[in-house]
Amino acid sequence: MTLSQAAEANLASLIMNRVFERSRACACCSSNMASSGCCRRCCGWIEDQTFPKRCGHLDKEVIPLDEFIPKIRAAASAKINPNFTLIARTDARAMLGFEEAIRRVNAALEAGADVAFVEAPQTLDEVRAVPKLVKGPCLLNMVWKGKKPEVPIADAHAMGFRIMIFPGLLFKAVIGACDTALADLDTLGRHPVPPGDMNIRQGFARVGANQWDPLREAFRDPPLKRAG
Repeated sequence: MTLSQAAEANLASLIMNRVFERSRACACCSSNMASSGCCRRCCGWIEDQTFPKRCGHLDKEVIPLDEFIPKIRAAASAKINPNFTLIARTDARAMLGFEEAIRRVNAALEAGADVAFVEAPQTLDEVRAVPKLVKGPCLLNMVWKGKKPEVPIADAHAMGFRIMIFPGLLFKAVIGACDTALADLDTLGRHPVPPGDMNIRQGFARVGANQWDPLREAFRDPPLKRAG
């Protein structure tokens, strides 16, 4: 292993140990897939893109396999919580082909990863083939109008995928809602009815404002001094 590879592996270990293990974030999954227990836990992934990374459905580059696998080994060795799920992601399909992508995630599973993530298969046949060729649990990334064909949740489950995520779903929905609201404001010349018709209190409650009210009162008066 070169000095550069060792430094990157050490950084991956540090990230896993200091950040991911203490994270409460979990990959989004469908309820019928969650019954397997695969994603009812904290998780994080290590991938083989170069830095800075890009969305897997855009132009990108990947690092060599012999640089990717040490990152997986380092991350696996840094695990403290046995319930933490280490996901190995490869973006190699776009540049190096489907077979190489499968080879990489299988090598990552052998190196200690718990779940395999082959990003952006380009045909439905490739999507179906992933769980058959990969020697471990698989994650399917469903991006709207991305490189892969749309796959319904039930079909993905039947194919053998254990986790399914929907990145950008809420992000793009919010952008669309904002565009619609501004267009309605311009057309109507008055405040349009927002989606859900929330009032002020309901809106603030959705972002956790109610949790601050007890804190506001708890520290309003100074604490009593101890006797003596």
